[in-house]
Amino acid sequence: MNGDIRKEVLRTDREKQVRETTENTSRIEVGGSTSNKIAGRHDMICPTAIIKLAAVCEEGSISHGDYNWANTLETQRFKRDRLNHAMRHLELYRSGDFSEDHLAKAMWGLMAALHFDNHCKCHEYHLPDKRVPNL
Repeated sequence: MNGDIRKEVLRTDREKQVRETTENTSRIEVGGSTSNKIAGRHDMICPTAIIKLAAVCEEGSISHGDYNWANTLETQRFKRDRLNHAMRHLELYRSGDFSEDHLAKAMWGLMAALHFDNHCKCHEYHLPDKRVPNL
């Protein structure tokens, strides 16, 4: 196969029909059942990364309180500080410092910065009156 050309081989006419259906609607059909499409490929997110991110969230919750980070009033300054901390954790990791989980803490900093990004509406879901309930 040429590196610039990608061919998609469909095994059956039914598979081709399912593919066409999923590309043109907000519903998908697989094996005779249907479901709503969702954005993104959640199946490609590393579960270990999510577990490590949750551990950093727990550590922060113990140290600073639940959702303390989401209640900032200075969002741009907070975002800049989170990016700075994330870069520091990446540099510590790159320098061979394994005294703490620097990659997970960098990921948390990037998540927090994304939360307050002007192009992301994430912050609308964590306002004090809309907190996620304890499960």
